[in-house]
Amino acid sequence: MTPEARPLLKKMLLRGGGKSRRIWAWLALFLGSFFLLLAVSMWWNFRQALRGSSGKDALGSGYFTVSRIITDADMGIPGKVRFTDTDIAALQQAPGVEEVGKLTQAAFPVSASMGGNLGFSTLLFLEAVPDNMLDTLPPDWRWTPGRNDVPIILAKEFLRTYNYVFAPTQGLPQLSENAVKAIGFNLLLGNSPETKLFRGQIVGFSDRVTSVLVPQAFLAEMHRQFHIPPPPPARLLVRAKDPADPQLVDWLKGRSYEVGGEMARQATLRRVVDGVAAGLGFLALVLLASGLSLFILLIRLLLSEARDRLRLLREIGYSPAALGRFVAHRFVPQAVGALLVALLASAAANVISGKYLARMGVYWPLWPSAMVWGAWLLVVIVVVGQVWRSIRRAIG
Repeated sequence: MTPEARPLLKKMLLRGGGKSRRIWAWLALFLGSFFLLLAVSMWWNFRQALRGSSGKDALGSGYFTVSRIITDADMGIPGKVRFTDTDIAALQQAPGVEEVGKLTQAAFPVSASMGGNLGFSTLLFLEAVPDNMLDTLPPDWRWTPGRNDVPIILAKEFLRTYNYVFAPTQGLPQLSENAVKAIGFNLLLGNSPETKLFRGQIVGFSDRVTSVLVPQAFLAEMHRQFHIPPPPPARLLVRAKDPADPQLVDWLKGRSYEVGGEMARQATLRRVVDGVAAGLGFLALVLLASGLSLFILLIRLLLSEARDRLRLLREIGYSPAALGRFVAHRFVPQAVGALLVALLASAAANVISGKYLARMGVYWPLWPSAMVWGAWLLVVIVVVGQVWRSIRRAIG
């Protein structure tokens, strides 16, 4: 088709149609695809936020602790709270579970003491967990036999409780993490007369495990020296693809395992987000279908009004395929433009949301995921295909 013929075809085929109808069709296509991409992005990114980029994310990482629910009948029976190897193997096969680690407990008495202005003496508990499951691994964490100082990772919740609950009521100073790391204390292990004295040093803090953690090598060596076998674990640290997966939550509840209120809240929040995303997606599909229908009706209306002119153009030598390509070159870019603007708008909304959530410590991917790109390409294929099909049928 020569450039000289295009003004003639435009005048004969694309007159009328109504500017307002074109604007409404474009807006409906834009809004439908925008809300659809937003729903897909929200659904996908929320799952990434639940899984977490690290163990410090506000919506939780893929780790959680599991213990048994203690009933009245279990009181006074310590073995009831312990996990057997069979229990651990079954948990490893639970839906979405990737790794299970034992929280090994010290089977001997432990006390901690310190003099000075912050003097105290208290009974203490020690636990150990595989190093690869820790959310923080300080450089001086390793312990070897013969070393008198013992590195300790303390739960951040303990420090928060001291600073905001205990210290103000006792007239004691609040302590920063660096200040706590600078303070050493004595660790007395075992019963008299067979006791062992070490120097405890806090080297890090954990958001993942609420406990007082020491290296596994230290706990294993102390059990060996005291000739006490380590007890079966009463708590397990679990890494899962999605801790809020309803199948996993139901599996744990069915075995009377306790995972804490946080995981239950995550599961509830996930169901809410899934419902919102599904509702938004349904609304988006309705708007998208409406916009596409308006576009197709607009094309059919234009070509219906130009029926006589179409017949004349075919009689003077223009093929239906050439006429279809000319009309498509006018409407397809408009439709694709609406979808492209919707993609950019959804990406901008996601970046703004991600930066806002990052300030609260929540991992939220900033750029469109493969799911969003896939949804957008599918919409483009469907819209372009339907526009081409309507043009061919109208010109036919």
